[in-house]
Amino acid sequence: FENEIAQAVWDAFEKANDFQKLFRDFATELSAYGENMFWKLPDNQKYIVYPKKDLQLSDVPKVIIPRIRIIDPSNIVEIVTYPEDITRRLFYVWLTPTQYQIYTGKDDKTGKVVSGTKFIYQQIPAAQMLHYTVNCVSNEKRGRSDLFAALPYFKRLRDTINYEIIAQQKNAAWAIDTTIQGDEQDIAAYKAAQQALGTIPNAGSEFIHTEAIKREYLANKGTARGVSNAFEWCLSMIAGSTGIPISYFGTHLSGGQTRASAIVATEPVAKRFEMRQQVYKGIISDVANWVLDHFGLKSNFEVNFPEIITQDRSAKLKDLQLGEAAGWWSHERAAEVAASEMGFKDYDYETEQEKAKVENAPSDFGFSNPFTEPPKSSSAITSEEKKQVKDNNGF
Repeated sequence: FENEIAQAVWDAFEKANDFQKLFRDFATELSAYGENMFWKLPDNQKYIVYPKKDLQLSDVPKVIIPRIRIIDPSNIVEIVTYPEDITRRLFYVWLTPTQYQIYTGKDDKTGKVVSGTKFIYQQIPAAQMLHYTVNCVSNEKRGRSDLFAALPYFKRLRDTINYEIIAQQKNAAWAIDTTIQGDEQDIAAYKAAQQALGTIPNAGSEFIHTEAIKREYLANKGTARGVSNAFEWCLSMIAGSTGIPISYFGTHLSGGQTRASAIVATEPVAKRFEMRQQVYKGIISDVANWVLDHFGLKSNFEVNFPEIITQDRSAKLKDLQLGEAAGWWSHERAAEVAASEMGFKDYDYETEQEKAKVENAPSDFGFSNPFTEPPKSSSAITSEEKKQVKDNNGF
């Protein structure tokens, strides 16, 4: 924020709402659900309270810093709009049973027993809701998950892996077929002897029997087959459905790429991620504008994200120097961009320049930096004398 008061207000809002964690959850759920909602709690309420008719105004905690809460979009059963224009929203219908608690307690302020569960039916005015959708068209009220198209192939991929593992287990299975020429007593005696050895005989076990006993090891022959491509097919369909290259999934198919092919595969998905960043930027801007309006403040502000693909830092720093030398931008702007590129979070240009002047000021010895070692003096021996020493020693 350009306005220091606005920045202080935003910092207080961010801390009071734990906005860093709140927005991480919001972003994850927006991708998973295809939509998500912030409820701007009315009347400076600190918590969501329901039902209000059973509460006294003094029982509802009030705060100075406004609060927002994420509302599960699956609990919003209807978004009521004008039929001819769905962008003119009237209210949201919140209809759901809450979580059930086995144990409960008393409210610290009122002393009333807190119920174990509630059934909520509430109409939330559209002005109190910040509703965002992705993967939908203009005539849809609700969004669609990023994983919507890929979900069937996730299940097929899991089934493919399970079936393959079962097949491997069957292929690794073996049995012993024993033929005994004798009566029931001979068979019973052989069973007792084998039970004493355990299920699998130890390595180096010795079997002693007559020619009337024949032992044959049988391997599984019914599941022998070639390697299936089902895993690759399913993963390719998941990659195509989500727009994320296979190399990003960290499987055995991720390796074997050259740098050129990796860059080509990264470019489209980087654009996709940057588009989603623009969605996040709009959401944060809406929240910031609401906070400013709440306190009657006005200020310009910026919402910045780190680069999706980090460029060559050395090349960028050289470009900054070139632009400054050409007079395209000021030294201050170049310094601030360079500090951001180096990851300095607390960089202040004026403070840094004052420190640089002190460190680079001439010292009492005449050097530009008192911590720099003085230049070494040249040898007092002339080149002619060195030549004579060399000749006299026979070198």
